[in-house]
Amino acid sequence: MATQHTKRKTRDEPSAEHNVLEITNASVAFAMERGDARVLDDVSINVRRGEVLGVVGESGSGKSMLADSMLDAIDSPGTLTGDVVFNPPEGGEPIKVNELSKEELRRFRWERVSMVVQGALDSFNPTLSIGDHFVETLRAHDYDIQEGMERARQLISDVHLEPDRVLDAYPHELSGGMKQRALIALSLILDPDVLVMDEPTAALDLLMQQSILKLLSELKAEYDLTIVIVTHDLSHVARISDRLAVMYAFELLELGPVQDIVMDPAHPYTRELLNSIPDIDADLDEMASIEGTSPDPLNVPKGCSYHTRCPLADEQCRATNPDLMEVSDDHGAACFYTDEARETIPLKKEVSK
Repeated sequence: MATQHTKRKTRDEPSAEHNVLEITNASVAFAMERGDARVLDDVSINVRRGEVLGVVGESGSGKSMLADSMLDAIDSPGTLTGDVVFNPPEGGEPIKVNELSKEELRRFRWERVSMVVQGALDSFNPTLSIGDHFVETLRAHDYDIQEGMERARQLISDVHLEPDRVLDAYPHELSGGMKQRALIALSLILDPDVLVMDEPTAALDLLMQQSILKLLSELKAEYDLTIVIVTHDLSHVARISDRLAVMYAFELLELGPVQDIVMDPAHPYTRELLNSIPDIDADLDEMASIEGTSPDPLNVPKGCSYHTRCPLADEQCRATNPDLMEVSDDHGAACFYTDEARETIPLKKEVSK
């Protein structure tokens, strides 16, 4: 094993002028009979105003917990510690999200940061029309119904649906792709600054997945949105993201511009994750998977959480959990051996951006 190089700790852009959300040392734990299950472990990340941030990793890596933390939407009996700060684009005092009252938080979640949760295709009330969902949301936030429904019609058009048909329809009358588009429109009805999407394309076919991602790019430009997309599908989200955050075992392992992450990743996990992306043109014996399994949240190993699956792991990795270290400008990885990772784990295919 080569000697460890000295690396500086990565500093994400600290200025409120650039950051719409600042998450510092965020942890989420659930009390269980066997002990506390920590499902987000001391994660610090900034969401920059106007960007698309993709958050990727295997199932159970903590991606959804990070997304929920941005809105302080952790289900009981889970507890969130750390700091989540929202910087209003119009200026003024930063909003400490996880110190808001229930009423303040209710308004914040639709008016400042809106979220389309995982499995949202089943979240419509089947007894209400799509239009009724818009009306209820507007009424709950004391918005003018007539003016709000004019905006709803525009949003429905912007997601390439017919307002007359869709607003009068019931959820069961729409296809999965149409429901996802209607949900995106609903999430934007109160003109939020940030849209958080948890697995927005998981239940859709390949063509519809590509269509939804293209739509999000259009909406970002039209409504000056900041978008956070949580997904296990690195290859898809890379096409519209500005930066990627790679998570594993409830920690942030790599963060940087999308081109750096997909073309020259520095962490062994990211490299193996890229190599595991299915390729229909590859021979069967070339299909790769990451050996081993992710750790139990009640039994995360000491040291680097990935060391039990990493081909480069040594005693230092087993004893010490590395910070996110600077690899290049704006690119960091939580690994002692980023140079060696590139040599030991070559990329087998190129992911298009």
